[in-house]
Amino acid sequence: MEVGRPSSFEVKLNDKLLFSKYETTGFPVVAEILTQVEKAVKGEEVAKVTTSAPPFDMGNLFIILIAIGLYLYGKPLIKLIQSLFA
Repeated sequence: MEVGRPSSFEVKLNDKLLFSKYETTGFPVVAEILTQVEKAVKGEEVAKVTTSAPPFDMGNLFIILIAIGLYLYGKPLIKLIQSLFA
């Protein structure tokens, strides 16, 4: 393990740089990293992953969960509220 810059990291495979958070300013897309690992296992040429995903925001998760809840339970919830005021 090597000490690097704060809040950045690199993913290496057989001493070859696979991904750099410092270079991409984001987090690796796990599926793309796994694809490159699978290639290495098969003995194929490994390519550096240059795409990244933004860090996950817990506020966005809350909004997503509310939207899913409204989608799944919106009509029954509206009927329940209407019955309370009927």
